[in-house]
Amino acid sequence: MPRGLQPVQKRTLTQEAFDQLVAYLQDGTHRPGDALPSQQELADQLGVSRPVLREAMQRLEAAGLGEIRHGSGSYVAH
Repeated sequence: MPRGLQPVQKRTLTQEAFDQLVAYLQDGTHRPGDALPSQQELADQLGVSRPVLREAMQRLEAAGLGEIRHGSGSYVAH
């Protein structure tokens, strides 16, 4: 039996940014505890606004991959 078409998934900018950040952290160049670039720098690199980047970073932290230290920056989780 032929396989049918699959529904197209809607992807938000936040989800796209989150996916890019996950790939960025898993590429092998970052170690636990390493500081990440500033939110402004990451937002600029991804071509998204800072609010979108902040939401993606919060998801990264919730997934256990990143750590946000208020007043200090963002880091690769241990």
